Amino acid sequence: MKRRSMGLVALVAVLSAEACSMVGSPGAAGSPPPSPVETPPPTSMPPAVEGRWTGFMSVEGQGLNGTLDLSQDGHDLQAVFEAPDFGMIAEGPGSVDPEGRVVIRLTYDLQCEGTAELVGRRSSDGVVIDGTLTASDCTGSSEGSFSFRR
Repeated sequence: MKRRSMGLVALVAVLSAEACSMVGSPGAAGSPPPSPVETPPPTSMPPAVEGRWTGFMSVEGQGLNGTLDLSQDGHDLQAVFEAPDFGMIAEGPGSVDPEGRVVIRLTYDLQCEGTAELVGRRSSDGVVIDGTLTASDCTGSSEGSFSFRR
């Protein structure tokens, strides 16, 4: 029995020494250790949204068909929304982030001065911008949606 336990202790010692010698070695087959996976840095450039978009805004079931013209300087936007059927022009600043999230704050004057904040996303194919809007003026606040296509 004593001889068998001594043999086990020797075997464990040999295996431990072998394992220790492998730590930090290039690998069992002599190949170099794998290189760490490199993640590309996130892009900081926003997607292009500049140009004329045609579509609508819908607030409390009322639709406003029109065009949204966007000029872009990096992340910064300048927007003009025109709804000829209502004689409405709304203008204001906005922004677009690298993931395509668009925020536009339009100022308008229908019955009274007001603002509409559009928060949405540009589609991955760059054809659609859609999302939700919140309008606020002297008549109160309302929520709705918008969708524009190139």
